Amino acid sequence: MRRARVLPGHAAGAMVSPVDLVAYLVGGNEQGLLAQQYYGEHEAESWESLRAQLAEAKGRLVALVEGHSDEDLYGRPWYRAWTMGRMISLNTSSPYASARGRIRAWLRLAA
Repeated sequence: MRRARVLPGHAAGAMVSPVDLVAYLVGGNEQGLLAQQYYGEHEAESWESLRAQLAEAKGRLVALVEGHSDEDLYGRPWYRAWTMGRMISLNTSSPYASARGRIRAWLRLAA
């Protein structure tokens, strides 16, 4: 069930599985064809392995954020007009929240 392509993907018209969605989060926050690359790279990995990799990536991210002050994160532009903290959020917690909602909706339908 975890490998069934039942969720809308990141490329137009693509369908992905919950495993693909977690692989995408492990790989990074990119769109379209790059997401397809992440799906392929992690296709043979187990759900458990992908979840462990995601937990490890989260730990590294939390350590990175905790290593910076609020001023470092939000006090000045870091990339164009965006602060470092906002860029981290845009590329991590926002996609994670989206994926979590999509997987929860899938689980409700699959139950």
